[in-house]
Amino acid sequence: WSGGLVSLFFNATAPTEIYIFPYATLSDLSIANVIDYDHLIAGIEAIVESGHINLVETLADLIGDFCMADRRVTRARIKVEKLDALAQAASAGIEIERHASLS
Repeated sequence: WSGGLVSLFFNATAPTEIYIFPYATLSDLSIANVIDYDHLIAGIEAIVESGHINLVETLADLIGDFCMADRRVTRARIKVEKLDALAQAASAGIEIERHASLS
């Protein structure tokens, strides 16, 4: 497996951090098989900038769908946290994981 981490920070109603951990199976070291992080970041920025999203769960699902649309991504873990959302905790959020179908 190859994997990576991208952390993005957005200031919505509450400051929000987004972490993505996309994975790809590299059968060869061709550049065509390597995940394009610039593409993923641009897509996530477009999702966030498309309008208000009420729930971090919805945002995580949208990002998961976008990541898995890339044929090179075989698995993706997405974590979305609203910072300072609760007085009792540093953040509140969700973490999801998606896997490519085996068809």
